[in-house]
Amino acid sequence: DSAGPSVTYEWFNGTTSIGTNQTVTLTTTSSKPGDTIECVATATDDDGATDTGDDSVTVENSGPTITSIRLDKSTIYSNTTVTCIATANDPEGGAPSLSYEWTNGSTSIGSKATITLNNTLVSPDDVITCTVTASDTDGGSDIDTVDGTIQNTRPTVDSVTITPGTGVDSDDSLTCAATASDVDDGAVTTISYKWVNHWYSGGKWHTTDVGTGTTL
Repeated sequence: DSAGPSVTYEWFNGTTSIGTNQTVTLTTTSSKPGDTIECVATATDDDGATDTGDDSVTVENSGPTITSIRLDKSTIYSNTTVTCIATANDPEGGAPSLSYEWTNGSTSIGSKATITLNNTLVSPDDVITCTVTASDTDGGSDIDTVDGTIQNTRPTVDSVTITPGTGVDSDDSLTCAATASDVDDGAVTTISYKWVNHWYSGGKWHTTDVGTGTTL
């Protein structure tokens, strides 16, 4: 009795043969997104007569994946330069392109991997977000985000001046004037003053608070 026709298989990508078994395993070298993969089956009977049939599928794009994302600094102030560091891979080969967007709430504040902050962009306690988009050449993409919170920066005393600065007698009135700045908002709303008398006696220095306010 005849066992029926034998069937052989051949796989094609376009006109290129990529396999002759019933099953084929595609690779990034044998196919790419958009390719049409065809299976041609040939049946042969005991008398050598043949017939063929075929079916085909289109290779879909798998798309890239962002594998890691982080900020290069754990403590961020309103004058910090911060870099968003991300990596991505594509199972179909190649290096995905990475694009960046920095936002403060709903406001866009940057579009590069590195941003230099200032007090017109952020304030203490603001949460900034780096959004990274990985894209491949076949239209696939992946998105991930990382956040950072803006910390408060201490103000800086820029100058202190006592008037008069020379020829001071023990019964003179003295005035102290100071200037200060703050990188967070550019202005310092409050400056407080304390007058201290330092003197040397009995082999050691002594300190006494003698007044507050700008004038003594």
